[in-house]
Amino acid sequence: MGKNTLNFLRRCWAVILIVSLVAAISIPAAVVIKSIPSPTSNPQLAVVLIKTAQWQGSGVCVSSDGIIMTAAHVLEEAYNIDITFLNGKSYQPTEIFIDKNYDVAFCKIIDEEPFPYLELGDSRKLAVGDKIECIGAPYGLEWWHSYGCLSRKTYNGEISCDIAGNPGNSGGPLLHDNRIVGILTAGYLQADGLIFGVESNYLKLSLQIYKFFDFSEPQSINYIKLDQIWKHI
Repeated sequence: MGKNTLNFLRRCWAVILIVSLVAAISIPAAVVIKSIPSPTSNPQLAVVLIKTAQWQGSGVCVSSDGIIMTAAHVLEEAYNIDITFLNGKSYQPTEIFIDKNYDVAFCKIIDEEPFPYLELGDSRKLAVGDKIECIGAPYGLEWWHSYGCLSRKTYNGEISCDIAGNPGNSGGPLLHDNRIVGILTAGYLQADGLIFGVESNYLKLSLQIYKFFDFSEPQSINYIKLDQIWKHI
């Protein structure tokens, strides 16, 4: 075997060895880390006005991808639903989830840009006497702030607050330290500053159940009522 042939074979083996080593090395794919927007420091940016053909109420965005939380009775059986943010942008929900066990509802809106939102706080840390802020649209007065305190907590998630609440406030957030600790669900019109709501830890449970369901592509708004499907879970 000639010298040139041996040199040629050595080069071939060298190339094969290099290719084999390169193939054996696992080169990880580029990992794209998508940053999650932080909750807004201005709570009224996340509060929404909800108008329907029959009535109006309030709500709050709880995720940057457009999950809106409100009271169940605001969205149940409603149609021509319009959800408006402080910046004037309006949306129509693509899906609605109603949990009548806690009088809470969630709906989904879509936009290319992330939505301003507020976090659901830990209501176990909430104590009677803590300062509470309520934002909503009483009698159509948009993004109206009321202040008071927590008056009572019960074992079943109901809370009572000493805050002015009126028609249109339903579904609006109850805030403590810029975190949602409940939503307003009812009030005594004859009483001055007596409202009721559901605390946030119960709302978190309902939100997780909502995320569990896979909504099909809707031709119109897609409804799911939790009280009708417990038996299927």
